[in-house]
Amino acid sequence: MLSWTNHGIAGLLLLAGAGGRPVLAEQAQTEAFAPTQADFEAELADAGSGMAEKLREYAEWCRSVKLFLDQEVALENLLQFVPDDRETHLLLRHRLQKDGSWFVPEKRKPKKNVDERKFEESAERRTAITRDFTTRVFAAAEHFAEALTPERLHAVHELILRLDPNHAEVRALRGEFLSDDVWVLEESLRAKQRRGEIKNIVKLAFSEIGPSKPAVLDRREELTGIKWKATARVEHVRVLSTGSKKECERIARATEATILCFRRIMDDGDRPFPVMTVYVLDSADDRDQFIRKWTTWGEGRLNDLRKMAGSGMINSLNVARWDESEAHRLDGAVRHTIGILMARDFGITVEVPWAWEGIGLYLARELIGTRLTWYGRGVASPAAAHQVFIKQVMDNEVNWVNEGYLRLQSEQGPRLESVLSKRIAELDIYDFLVAYVFGAYLMEGRPEELSKLLRRIGRDRKTQEQAFREVLETDVGSLETRLIRWLGERR
Repeated sequence: MLSWTNHGIAGLLLLAGAGGRPVLAEQAQTEAFAPTQADFEAELADAGSGMAEKLREYAEWCRSVKLFLDQEVALENLLQFVPDDRETHLLLRHRLQKDGSWFVPEKRKPKKNVDERKFEESAERRTAITRDFTTRVFAAAEHFAEALTPERLHAVHELILRLDPNHAEVRALRGEFLSDDVWVLEESLRAKQRRGEIKNIVKLAFSEIGPSKPAVLDRREELTGIKWKATARVEHVRVLSTGSKKECERIARATEATILCFRRIMDDGDRPFPVMTVYVLDSADDRDQFIRKWTTWGEGRLNDLRKMAGSGMINSLNVARWDESEAHRLDGAVRHTIGILMARDFGITVEVPWAWEGIGLYLARELIGTRLTWYGRGVASPAAAHQVFIKQVMDNEVNWVNEGYLRLQSEQGPRLESVLSKRIAELDIYDFLVAYVFGAYLMEGRPEELSKLLRRIGRDRKTQEQAFREVLETDVGSLETRLIRWLGERR
């Protein structure tokens, strides 16, 4: 058989071309030879046959020197190449069933190595056998990569890692690094560093904000007739409040810090940002008067707006918040500011709900420690039995990352692909958790790619599948697998 490794030698042979002129066989074969998966499988089978023979010899040697645990490991590896070998199954104490399959007992008395003097030699023999096989198969997989499906290539890499967990080339292809003697995703190492960077960015932003000044009311604000008890003006933000001065100052500083942090965390430049205003109404009477008197709302919108906790102002960046508590009003102002930045900088709106909610909630948590403002109304959709859990999530009584991880691990839990395709009104409590952990994955583990990804989806109007392939170089199915592993390594 002329294997792919022999083509280089065959290329040196001379053949007679047209007119009797000699040509290299390598040239003659250029059009004829097109690598196929069948070629790879033949090469793998040949390598596997040699590996099986060497593993048998090694297992027998282990038995002869009373390294019974090493023998068992060798026999289990042998089954990767000869899965129906009766003798190997019997040596491993497997039981043959009526249907011809082999039953592997869950509880077996573990084997032990007896002769410690042979440990080093055993390791050397095992390494030599494994290295020969994995080197050959990895080279073949690289050579025939274009002919192999992603699934088949992944399976081959898994086989190599079962035999050699520290195979550096495969680990590199999978984006993994050795950390404290454990192979982890590159994103896991990046995230550990990035979480500290984000906290420092937030801390620095708040420290940079100078004292506020009183805000000067414009004509439309005066015509509302509202008795503003406190006002504050910082560089990019005005706050007019019927509540306390302390709350007014806190909202002004938090929204200003949101603008600074968003641009720095997203590495999105320092483009000019116009002044925005936050109107804070701390009573129902103030809310109703403000709605009635605001020229773009008026009496006709009163009943609809009463049902909400606040609203953005028509044709402006401004927002009014009339939530029942200070914590909710602060959170709502910060989330609104994040939304403005998402839309202005990347073209991301509620039409991309996983990003709007997942990234918005993540940033709010980092900035002010709460996650109280959710734009999706479908959060109340689960059965009444789930309402207690919803409240626990809203009140930060559960760990969102752990809960999202549990949902993705569950066969009954939401799948990432489903969450990414839902409209904002369709998201339920479990979808929110998945959107949140996916946002955390991108914010922490892949920050250098996040801005480009959002811009592709928002401003460039690429489909999410296109954007993931172009920027993250993967599909949604593979991304979910990577996300689940990342969450396990993040804990």
